[in-house]
Amino acid sequence: MKVFETLEKLGLTSLESAFLFKIGTRDQPELKIYRDKESGVIFIKDKYFSENECSDTVFFEPKMDFMRKVDNDRRVNDLSPFIIGKDIADFGCEHGDFIRSTRNMCKSVLGIELQNDLIIKLNQNGIRCENSLENIDRKSVDTCFFFHSFEHLEDPIAILNSTKQILRNTGRIVIEVPSASDFLISFLKEKSFIEHTLWSQHLILHTSYSLRRFLEYAGYKNIIVKGCQRYSISNHIKWITQHTPGGHQSELAFLETQELHNAYSNALIAAGLSDSLIAIAEVL
Repeated sequence: MKVFETLEKLGLTSLESAFLFKIGTRDQPELKIYRDKESGVIFIKDKYFSENECSDTVFFEPKMDFMRKVDNDRRVNDLSPFIIGKDIADFGCEHGDFIRSTRNMCKSVLGIELQNDLIIKLNQNGIRCENSLENIDRKSVDTCFFFHSFEHLEDPIAILNSTKQILRNTGRIVIEVPSASDFLISFLKEKSFIEHTLWSQHLILHTSYSLRRFLEYAGYKNIIVKGCQRYSISNHIKWITQHTPGGHQSELAFLETQELHNAYSNALIAAGLSDSLIAIAEVL
């Protein structure tokens, strides 16, 4: 099922409410990107990058860079109740940052990844990694995590249904995705950032409502969707003043204190303008 058909089925877009948001992504200059004026979702309507087309060209580098480490540390810390003593799975685990960091906290860890070279490397390093949810025993997982992988899926409803099959009756799904309501997109309308962040592999940029709607439709219960701000005020200052990324690792980083970062993040989250969303839902 294509993205537009799925969104239409869930009441998140229609031919009348969808409009052309931008022509061109950072990797495909002629690709058309649409936005729905009612739900706010941003999506690729007619052409998409299928998960079945994933290449085997990503270099396997276990060592984390700055943002990979920041994100990974935050996830391990904030989501520890769903990690410690659990059997966990990471869908779209890539290099295995999260499962490498949590393997000594859990009963068991496993990855689900489409890229063959990453699967081979993880298994060689003693971390079980499969290329499909179908290869995982039913009712064997307590928590399944999706960190910036859900937006890549051509048929997310099918994956949500398959995930339910591997989760125990008390299990949870945790999804982190980029937000269509990002401050730089929806409020500042920063053209350089929009051109940078739109990507042919991101089939849907969600809003809180759309992410909740997907989970409801798939039958998940007790759904919580909240904002998460990954990037700091120094990153935003550089986008606004120089129209380029990397402010959080530039001379502007001297501005950063934990107090400032927390205050700025909390303000954006409260306004519904965070750069990411996190959903937690239960299988009951």
